[in-house]
Amino acid sequence: MNPRIALLLLSAAFLASAACLPKHDDPIDYLQLPESVIVHMDVGAGFLFPPPDVPEFTLYGDGTLILAADQGTTLVQSRLSKGEIEDLLEFIENTGFFNFQYEQPEIFITDVPTTYFYVNTRDAANAVSAYALGANFPDGDEYEPLRRLNDIKARLDEIAAGAMTEPFVPETGELAIFPQGSGTTADEPWPFPQIDIAAAAPDGPATYALDANELAALGLADPAATTCWCPVEHLGRVFTVRYRPVLPHEENFPEFDVAPLE
Repeated sequence: MNPRIALLLLSAAFLASAACLPKHDDPIDYLQLPESVIVHMDVGAGFLFPPPDVPEFTLYGDGTLILAADQGTTLVQSRLSKGEIEDLLEFIENTGFFNFQYEQPEIFITDVPTTYFYVNTRDAANAVSAYALGANFPDGDEYEPLRRLNDIKARLDEIAAGAMTEPFVPETGELAIFPQGSGTTADEPWPFPQIDIAAAAPDGPATYALDANELAALGLADPAATTCWCPVEHLGRVFTVRYRPVLPHEENFPEFDVAPLE
């Protein structure tokens, strides 16, 4: 298991006062802070093009909700009330989510994505990965958590579909830089020579963090949308460069075991 996920789960165990989760007569409590990540769902790997560079659903403790739109290529923003968050957390708890193992059984199917979930309350936190979510799982108790994860995803998708959204304005961004082989040609030069992508990725794929000033200097038409320069030439080398907006407080996101983009 990823060390960061192990640390998150250890912290949750420390917070819980008993081995079994308490029954909530009162609403489920959570940290009502803008930096607290309460519910997070991401999708990765599999035969997806373009690859999803932004998470599908991120809910913070102050009610801020950031959603993927346009097939995962851009971000929009909404809000949930305290009551709506409590109802969602109660629904998730009732599925048994906080007792699910991180690694769920996989069925024999290829080139489909993995869905990742993270939920955090004052009593417990858990992170779960589910391969081929939405497929027809075999009968048996082994696959019951996957069926319940389907229910959680359906609830999150329902909330996203009904949300009143507004534009999301990122403060910073990130470039994923992929050097191409010697036989690759590019018709266009890298349009932002002030950012030396050759120096940022001298030996292989790398990321480059854009601060607020650098992001503004790019002059992107929509900084909340992912962008690809595919391919471009810079200092005699050819690169594919993808931009994604950075969400607030990403340092508090769980670090799922997602295969690196290539």
